[in-house]
Amino acid sequence: MEKVLSGAMAALICGAMVFAIVFFGAVHAWFAMPVWGVGLLLWILLAAGLLVGQGFTRALWMDAAALAFVLVAVFGWFRSPNEFQSRQEALNVIACGAAFFSVRFLLHRNWHLQAVCAVFLLVMIGESISAIYQHYAEVKMVLWRPQVYLGRSSGTWICPNHFAGMLALAMPLTLSLVLWSHLHPSWRILGAYGLTVMAVGIMFAYSRAGQVAAVVGMAVSLWLGIRRKGLATLLVVFTVALVVLGAVFYVRENVPEQVGRYTAPTDIRVRIQMWTSAWKIFLDHPVFGVGPMMFDAWHGHHREGLISRAVYAHNDYLHLLADYGIVGGGVMAAALVLLARRFLLGGRKYDLFVSLRHPHGEILPDRVAFQRAAFIGIAGGCAGVLTHLLLDFDMHILANALAVSTLVGFLVSLSFRAEEWDARQRPWPTAARLGLAVAGFAAAALLAPLVLRTFYSELWRERAVQADKALEWPAAETAFRRALAADPKNSAALGDYAEYLYRRAQLGVLQRDQWGARFLEACARALEANPLNQNLRVRRGEVLDLLGRPEEAEKDYLEALRFDPGNPFFHNRIGLHYQRRGMAERAAAHFQRVIQLHGDDVARENLKVLKPL
Repeated sequence: MEKVLSGAMAALICGAMVFAIVFFGAVHAWFAMPVWGVGLLLWILLAAGLLVGQGFTRALWMDAAALAFVLVAVFGWFRSPNEFQSRQEALNVIACGAAFFSVRFLLHRNWHLQAVCAVFLLVMIGESISAIYQHYAEVKMVLWRPQVYLGRSSGTWICPNHFAGMLALAMPLTLSLVLWSHLHPSWRILGAYGLTVMAVGIMFAYSRAGQVAAVVGMAVSLWLGIRRKGLATLLVVFTVALVVLGAVFYVRENVPEQVGRYTAPTDIRVRIQMWTSAWKIFLDHPVFGVGPMMFDAWHGHHREGLISRAVYAHNDYLHLLADYGIVGGGVMAAALVLLARRFLLGGRKYDLFVSLRHPHGEILPDRVAFQRAAFIGIAGGCAGVLTHLLLDFDMHILANALAVSTLVGFLVSLSFRAEEWDARQRPWPTAARLGLAVAGFAAAALLAPLVLRTFYSELWRERAVQADKALEWPAAETAFRRALAADPKNSAALGDYAEYLYRRAQLGVLQRDQWGARFLEACARALEANPLNQNLRVRRGEVLDLLGRPEEAEKDYLEALRFDPGNPFFHNRIGLHYQRRGMAERAAAHFQRVIQLHGDDVARENLKVLKPL
């Protein structure tokens, strides 16, 4: 029975990883549904393993920390002010947790590790080839979506930084398998080729932090793998210096338009503003945080001079503190400490921290050599990813988080010695096994309808938005209704529907009262689902102005400004509101504030023509 369960788990994880990586460019919740579904199937298989008596007693503290974080994410979802937004992150965490526990509990055979590594690295080789093609063919699309970061390659990722973050995980693993495994020479040649195209791909991504993370990861793997540590240190320093010089020379000589990206301090200044916002949000909600994926909604309350939306803090550690507070941050810190402990134990198992020289003729068995190489590569990849998280948000990207969770599970399992592994193969008490199995089945049964509801609602929302952009309003109306019928709590669909009705109210002069009433009804529902949608509150103020209800409109404008006082759009709208009411001094103050914040030409023109009515 264990062989059947583990084989099914290996197939599901490989399939989910391929799907998440290849189609991540879609970045819609309805595209994540297959991965969420795989996560639920994995939880069911884990529960089945408990029923047949598998002894899940290895690395209890590490496993407990991982499970605790899954529970923290679910708790944050239940208490979030925007249930739909937090639901998506909770489902991502649940899927990644299922992958981790599947590896930890059942995927401990050598062929499981080989299959996952092979699938992961082959897909990343294909992604790198795609990135190289994007560069030389000057492709303007990522899958079927227009490319946002022109001049930078990203494979099937929307953002090249996350493509680079995944390569920072894959390149150290590839390097280790090429140098220290006993794979057939043809596989090692393929690995060397793959490492080359990955290096070119990460160069064309022009992600500074991603490139640094890849260098850190490969340096760690190289140092761990070479048995004579003095030679290892010298070789690592020389190789890193050579890579840096080569990269600098290439960028200067071949892509001078990208030199400014490497030298301009603008990006780091913007990120410091995001980090400051995240830290202040954490100080406002120190215990439990603001809820999963709520940083974006709360960012306006601590804008710190940043005009554009932040969406993510661009530092996963600070983002974690803002969203989950001390509770979530403490659990994750404990997990990282326990992971470091497993790394140290694995390093001692494979003699990675001492300077050794093999006696003549001593060769590791093929199985041990592969496991040692994989352990070194995964450790290096984790070092690279943890470095990259200081400047980006890879763990909020489902494809990246799924790969990291799976490989970390293997890292923990590989850290055990054979005798330690066998000694821990003890079944749990029957009552505990049955209780946990029932809980696993019940959780999957409760979450499955929610996953389907989220999938259908987001699918119809996407169709509605596309129809709205094409001015196919009857089709958009039908699609919005279907999206909200599938999931009445879909705050994104409610917000988009209210925006659609706002435009209809603006344009429908002859039926303004009818469209205005429909908008106000939809807006109330949208703000109930997401009370932090201040942009929609300002839209309601504009419609109330059109309907001749200025006092009510002013309340909405002022409430939005109290939450987000540094938003130039809000100041401009309330300035126009006061201008229409003949309150010239108040209008002028808001237009001047817009100019201070944004240097806006429209606000300057409004200020010039401002006069009492």
